[in-house]
Amino acid sequence: ENNADDLQGLITFEYKAVDVAVIWLPSQGQSPEDLIESGFFLLRSAQPKNSFTVINSGTAMIGPNEGYFSGFLLTNPDGTGLGGGLIGAGTCGDRNFTIIVRGDDPTSLQIRFDRLLSGFSCLEVIS
Repeated sequence: ENNADDLQGLITFEYKAVDVAVIWLPSQGQSPEDLIESGFFLLRSAQPKNSFTVINSGTAMIGPNEGYFSGFLLTNPDGTGLGGGLIGAGTCGDRNFTIIVRGDDPTSLQIRFDRLLSGFSCLEVIS
């Protein structure tokens, strides 16, 4: 669709020097790990010349639900570091959510990511 609605969409914003993207789509049975891979695909597609190195991954609480996360480092073609990011993904009712944060300062990045995940709320929308 061209516009976000209750079932699908994308929102991007800056949160205290960290870039954030939240994507939600109807669930099609993907695992949180599959959603993380989709998040990496989107990032790599948007920045094909840069390299992404996965540095950590595991389970994470996204609001009240268990999800999955993965951390990455980003470098440009000459090997210069461009910061890093974290991706969190999970399911909420009949929707999948992916939260991507990227920034230059690892401490700020982790704090913002943790706050987004802990503050995430899974509410069912009744049409």
